Formats: sequence, structure tokens, C-alpha cells
Amino acid sequence: MNTNQVILRPKDLSKKLGISLTTIWRWRKNKSLPEPIYFTEKTIGWHESTIDSWLSDKMLTASQK
Repeated sequence: MNTNQVILRPKDLSKKLGISLTTIWRWRKNKSLPEPIYFTEKTIGWHESTIDSWLSDKMLTASQK
């Protein structure tokens, strides 16, 4: 594993995507976001590389419509 990977906490992810924390939680519930990694039972985050890949896939899918 790359030790330099950036972990995005929910607040960081909402800023990166330009959406509210409420939307983050709704997308998680609807399985619209990649699964987070769990640090503790209540502490989660996402690898920035996972989110970047997910965004690329979403943009590619949207451009093919």
C-alpha cells in the first residue's frame, strides 16, 4: 500500500465534490459512493485515489449518454 495516500474524511469529501454532508450520507445509504474505509466504528474516510477513479468513471459514463 502506498503510505502517501490521502484520506478524505467526510467533510473533506464534501468540499472536494461541492456537496453537503447530508448528500454524502444519502449517497452512502443509496450506495452511490464507493465504500469508505473504517478507522473505528464511527470514523470513516475514503482514499482520494478511489474517489478520483469513481469521478472519472462517472464522467465517462455521462459522456457516453
